[in-house]
Amino acid sequence: MYAKPAVAFQNATEPAAYKDAEPARFVKKADEYYIRIGSEQAVIISSKKDLIAAFPDNRDKIESFISKNKIKTNKSEGLKEVVRYYNSL
Repeated sequence: MYAKPAVAFQNATEPAAYKDAEPARFVKKADEYYIRIGSEQAVIISSKKDLIAAFPDNRDKIESFISKNKIKTNKSEGLKEVVRYYNSL
């Protein structure tokens, strides 16, 4: 499993009515997660469908594990659980 941190640059804003000026800053965004099996190319995981498709040989078992344990695809802990489960199969 790989994680790519996402950071965006937000330009400074001018003062407006009832609003002070804000300096330029960096804003942290949600991380992107990738899974690579063996020597294949890493696949981005953006939904549960992507996560299930990343494991084609045990699709049914992975799908039932995700629904049973209520795995979130935007959390690294949940993705680690799925990888551990897949490695135990």
